[in-house]
Amino acid sequence: LEGGWWEGTLHSYTGWFPANYVNIISESERFLPSRNNGPPMLNGDGLSSGPTKETPLFSSDTSRQAYRKQVMKDFLEAELNYVDSVTKFNDNTLIKVKDSKRISEKDFQVLVGNLQLLITHQRELLSDIKEAAEKDATNARIGGLLLKAAPNLRHLLRLYCENHPKAVDLILRNKVLYEELLNEIDCPLKDLISGLSRPFRHLETYPSMLNELERGMHEAHPDRGDTQRAAAVFRDIANYCGALRKQKEMQLELLTSGSIDGLPSEELKKLGEILYMSIVSVDDIKASIEEDLSCDR
Repeated sequence: LEGGWWEGTLHSYTGWFPANYVNIISESERFLPSRNNGPPMLNGDGLSSGPTKETPLFSSDTSRQAYRKQVMKDFLEAELNYVDSVTKFNDNTLIKVKDSKRISEKDFQVLVGNLQLLITHQRELLSDIKEAAEKDATNARIGGLLLKAAPNLRHLLRLYCENHPKAVDLILRNKVLYEELLNEIDCPLKDLISGLSRPFRHLETYPSMLNELERGMHEAHPDRGDTQRAAAVFRDIANYCGALRKQKEMQLELLTSGSIDGLPSEELKKLGEILYMSIVSVDDIKASIEEDLSCDR
């Protein structure tokens, strides 16, 4: 960064260090085990690491590389399986539901949400990751690619999670119709509901996968910082999407139950969607003042 700050790793923590706290070392020393004394090692720029008392996770550089290779292999397989499964679910189930002409176009849009956009985004991300891994598996910046993709993925998942409770409610309100329709295409109702939840269930796998990738990295790996940040970002996205779905479920329940005193369910629905829902404290000011006065006596 401008002003003399470098990204680096010290005692397994990656962050930014002032330039006067680091030294450039030779290329041959970059991936040696951490030295007993010295300034932080800066990622990908040939700089030395400080002292550490941590027990090494790997007995040799070979075992570290083998571990990273296996994690990368498992990750790519998981991503490919996810993209394939969600694509098949869209093509073999959702599109057939639409082609049956048994539900309206409006209901179909509620059912699928923006799933097709999510599939396209995930397929592009998988392509970028595969290309990086094939080009240079040792130094592939998987964390950087995921960090770059995170803002768009967060936006798409926000829209999907906002819609998901509506899709499930639509299915359950018309359960008989959907059971008949799905029986014609040999798909159980539970598979339809499970398939619709697959995008945010898959999202929850990213933080742990990124943590495992980091375990297989040298302290000087150029992707270490981005991998740590990506793990935190995707954990935040998963928590955000989970909270958003719960809030939308509560809003939907409130609209259908009509549990607001003096406001019937049908009248409540005429007001449109609930924009925000939260917990508030309601206090009786007069009673509170009288209580305070009694305490002062």
